[in-house]
Amino acid sequence: MISFVLYALCGAAAGVLGGMGMGGGTLLIPLLTILLGTAHANARIYNLISFVPMAIISLVVHSRNGLVKLKGTLPVVLSAGATSIAACYAASFVRGEIASRIFGGFSLCVAAAYFIATIVKKKSKRFSA
Repeated sequence: MISFVLYALCGAAAGVLGGMGMGGGTLLIPLLTILLGTAHANARIYNLISFVPMAIISLVVHSRNGLVKLKGTLPVVLSAGATSIAACYAASFVRGEIASRIFGGFSLCVAAAYFIATIVKKKSKRFSA
């Protein structure tokens, strides 16, 4: 029962980020692997399975709120789909430990980019006022 509750809490945390369009897997995969000891390959699978309903629900809600703009969508969807197929095939050859390190490195790069962008934005606001 406690395990179910912990998994549900991890899913809820991912749902918050997914609902905001920021990618719930960015949080879900580390929560499952670090806090619950789930194998990285299984955490990725859980993330993919949870992504489908999250994406559908988020798309419907954002569409109803008039926030979905379709211009430029087709090239993004086509290239993402094609790359996903290639990446899934490549991932089948990568051990879980290496995948965890790649994901961790990617997460650190994203965090650094957001941190730098925030600092730059604050400095530009200070000088433009």
